[in-house]
Amino acid sequence: MDFATDIDNTELSKQPIVIRSNEDKTKLLSNLSFEADPKLRNTDIQNAEGKIYRRLAELNQERLIAKQPIYRQSVIWMTDAPLFSKSPATEQDWIETPPNSPFRDANSEQSKDRSAWLQGLDLLNKPERSHQIKDNYKLTVVDIAPTVQEVCTYAPNGQSNCLVTPYLVNQLWLPALIFGVGSIAVLIGLILSGLHIYASRKDWKISINDGEIEKMKDRYDLGIDSFDCAAGESIGYLKREGKELWIKPTSDSLQILLDGQEITKREKVPKNYFTLTLNGENTVQKEFIVKITK
Repeated sequence: MDFATDIDNTELSKQPIVIRSNEDKTKLLSNLSFEADPKLRNTDIQNAEGKIYRRLAELNQERLIAKQPIYRQSVIWMTDAPLFSKSPATEQDWIETPPNSPFRDANSEQSKDRSAWLQGLDLLNKPERSHQIKDNYKLTVVDIAPTVQEVCTYAPNGQSNCLVTPYLVNQLWLPALIFGVGSIAVLIGLILSGLHIYASRKDWKISINDGEIEKMKDRYDLGIDSFDCAAGESIGYLKREGKELWIKPTSDSLQILLDGQEITKREKVPKNYFTLTLNGENTVQKEFIVKITK
């Protein structure tokens, strides 16, 4: 919108331009005119600032009331006038401020209103982003956080009826639900993972042939030690892997039976109570009754 001493109110009623991509930015810049309008003189930048920032704040406030999303906003200035100049503006600050501008008076209603809006808005860029584009002109971007003013009215029961809380509920219930479900899923996952790790590391107890119950080792060689059958060598093994117990033959010199079924390859032991039979041509068949407490 063009501005000089004042801004056309019909221009202020326009909706902001939504920029979602670089193509939108290119389209916007291609429609800007860098030619000065001789009819627009005596630029009053402070007047433009006060009205434009206030209008943007009102747009977000209108969205709040209508329960529509509020947005972060950016004002793109193209002017040779210094933004955020102090009030009162003097010729040293900005020589083209109209002599009769109310912003030359720091105590004028307009100066106080502009100062209040500039202080109340959450300006994200301090200082603003500026780029020299032509002669003394600068293209300056001023970003404003999505700020709204709380509006409360008194209800008949003495309580206050406010807009921000129901607005947040209206806007955030779905993200909050997704976050809540996601958090519960993560918590359940952590609990299950913790239980899995605990079960994988928990000590097991073992009893062989109704002997003394002792702490189970991670691996037992079949044919020697606790499962000695006079074979003189290890012909297989029982091995714990986390929450599971596996059995595997490693030699053909002896036959390994698990509850009467011959084991010829690596297999998982599904029971906590089972019988291992070791049988060979030159050895006496020997049985081992195994009880495991997990």
